[in-house]
Amino acid sequence: MKGNKEKYQERSDEEAELKKRLIREEVNEWMDTIPLEKRNEPYLVVGTESFTPKQLVDEVEKDTEIGRMVGKTLDKGRLELSRRKR
Repeated sequence: MKGNKEKYQERSDEEAELKKRLIREEVNEWMDTIPLEKRNEPYLVVGTESFTPKQLVDEVEKDTEIGRMVGKTLDKGRLELSRRKR
């Protein structure tokens, strides 16, 4: 039988996976709104590196540091939207 700590960790892992999946879906939906010819043009600059929308989707899919930054940005945007709706 699983203890509380194990149940908590399992639940935490499930929530993290769900969050990653939702972020991937949201980024892919965003990508669908961008015209095909614009998907390979620079969109975001981080430090000295620029990223196209396609590269940003890849970064999110690979769960890299940049991909996680995109996810956090999406979370903040949702939070701001929910605050404005109140």
